[in-house]
Amino acid sequence: MNIHLHLVRMATLILFFSNCGSPVEPPQTGAGELMPLQAGNYWIYQIWPFATPDTARAEITRKVSVRIDGVTYEASAFLLPYPVNGPRPPFEWLYWNGPEGLYWLGGVSETDTFLYKTLLFKYPANVGDSWRVRRINYNEFDGKFYFFDTLVFGLVSKDEEIETPAGTFKCYVYKYRRRPADDVAEEWDYYHYYYPEIGRVAYITRGISDNRIIDRMYLISHFVFK
Repeated sequence: MNIHLHLVRMATLILFFSNCGSPVEPPQTGAGELMPLQAGNYWIYQIWPFATPDTARAEITRKVSVRIDGVTYEASAFLLPYPVNGPRPPFEWLYWNGPEGLYWLGGVSETDTFLYKTLLFKYPANVGDSWRVRRINYNEFDGKFYFFDTLVFGLVSKDEEIETPAGTFKCYVYKYRRRPADDVAEEWDYYHYYYPEIGRVAYITRGISDNRIIDRMYLISHFVFK
């Protein structure tokens, strides 16, 4: 192994273990990026899609140059968390850190490319800020991307403490609400916990009728270049 890479990995592990005893304070507002998007960055999570927890991996695979409305962006191809013992997703989202936070620039797969620009998670932001996100989805049956829905995202906290296997973090917490499917009457609340300069450290879905936890995901470890 390259000695420089080995030292960087060791430094990351030291930081990871040193954070386990006390909450990790968020960086000064506006410092760094909400989610580091260097190729090779990855995050390992414990997820509960069902009753039994599983381990999932998310990663930045490469840089992709895209042109949207006459402007060229150096996007990062991102694989959503997928079970480490399962197949990789057949598509990648395109993310970009811009002047207002983390942007979504569309998606790519072997069969389709869909480019558009929308602010996904505003950073820095103030509690109470809200914005509309036009989302896309990917149909694995025909290998095509398509516009899915438009949701109102909002920031509900800038320093909420959450405990994960990787440590306790004080996070930016983003929330949106939607019905999980057309045949489900109840709406659910979706919470994304981000620690700036590391990325997403937790994700929780709750039913709004009784605040029950429907599914959740917590960071186990990470390796990021900033």
